[in-house]
Amino acid sequence: SARLGTKGTMESALVRFTPLYGSGSVGPLCGLLEVDRFRILLDCGWTEDANIEQLEPLRRVAPTVDAVLVSHADFDHLGAIPYARRHLGLKAKILATVPVAKLGQMLMYDYYQNQRAIRDFTAFDLDDVDDAFESIVALKYSQHEEFSQGAGRSVKVTPYCAGHSVGGAVWKISLEDRTFPFSASTLPYSW
Repeated sequence: SARLGTKGTMESALVRFTPLYGSGSVGPLCGLLEVDRFRILLDCGWTEDANIEQLEPLRRVAPTVDAVLVSHADFDHLGAIPYARRHLGLKAKILATVPVAKLGQMLMYDYYQNQRAIRDFTAFDLDDVDDAFESIVALKYSQHEEFSQGAGRSVKVTPYCAGHSVGGAVWKISLEDRTFPFSASTLPYSW
């Protein structure tokens, strides 16, 4: 949808959420939030059996994503990031809390080592894990990060404590006068 802006220009008012996988079920989560022309991936989880077919919806959008918000430091919320960066063209800014970034990297090291011990695992390697986690912008709770996409418009994201896991976050996503919460579980905030 669109609205008539100042001086007769058209301003986008598009807000759309597309669950890529995991919506309404227990397991890995990944969704795409489109706010005007900004494309924000909400979590980037994967099944622990590393089922590549499950990532097909992610393959279609990964190269076009502007940012990834990671809510928790577990495989269901960040497990696909190393694979997506290596194989799917995900080059977006990745944001997580400091604990989620650190714990997530340790989790992925452990996952990789365990998989290599039981099978010929080639989906990603430790260099891919390092590449993915070195690219994360690690934020403290209530710390803002802003990114823009031309025309003077910008999106501001802020993590808040989710309250049930170390570093887990509820994200506040703001564009001008609009605010969108993202929570992988319950939402204790009202904005």
